[in-house]
Amino acid sequence: MIRESVAAGLLYPEDPETLHASIRSLLQSTTVERNDARAIISPNGKWKDTGPYCAAAMKAAASREPELIILIATPNDDIGPRILLPESDVFTTPIGPIPVATEVISDLADSSTRFVYDEIAHLGDDGIEVQLPYIRYLFAGVPIVPLFVGRIPEDLVRVAVTALELAARGRRTLYVASANLSTLTTPGLSDYQSRTVFHWLVSNDSTDLTGLLEELSEPPRSIGALSVVRYCCRRLSAPSLISRGIMETVGDNSAYRVEYGALAYYPADNETSQD
Repeated sequence: MIRESVAAGLLYPEDPETLHASIRSLLQSTTVERNDARAIISPNGKWKDTGPYCAAAMKAAASREPELIILIATPNDDIGPRILLPESDVFTTPIGPIPVATEVISDLADSSTRFVYDEIAHLGDDGIEVQLPYIRYLFAGVPIVPLFVGRIPEDLVRVAVTALELAARGRRTLYVASANLSTLTTPGLSDYQSRTVFHWLVSNDSTDLTGLLEELSEPPRSIGALSVVRYCCRRLSAPSLISRGIMETVGDNSAYRVEYGALAYYPADNETSQD
């Protein structure tokens, strides 16, 4: 089954040459100190708003040479404490197809009832698709494991990560979280969410999700995806903030804001990106 693009022409350029040129330009105009990240956090949104931040995150992993990319995204809708798997074995982009690691998907489905096939969710949601042009450009031919992660509790984060690590064992893996630091909300709440989430991401306690949820009465929906990537990187140093920005809009005579961040988890100095 092929999952056709639904966001091309809406969230990012549909014309292959235009899209290719845009990615090249964004990557060339972005500066990163290192490009061997093992995991990245890349914003989810329209190309014109998120382009520089997505490019920065992706460039931070450009030399990783992964054999597998686990792409963990924030769903547009509340899917409960579940992780949604695709049935498609190929995702398309205007600049070429991307294979799905169907054997890993099958292993995940067998590992826990929390991993659920839901092709309808994957067909109608763009949270994964907005990262795919960069992945196709930088890592052509590398299979992906595309997942939508709901607001899962702390114990399920550990279950999910254990299943992911077992399913991906023996492969050099790049983890990508398609997630924002806040929801689209009032500027004050957006700022509070993003600052709180950022400090949680860089804290030393790799499991304190419960404390974060208690502090945030209205946590962003991205918490599930961020929690999984954060726990996957529990043995690495805190993530580096590469760039940060906002998108503001006005509706119903009120201002709204969402906050973006490009972050990267790098190997320690005595390790290599190939570990």
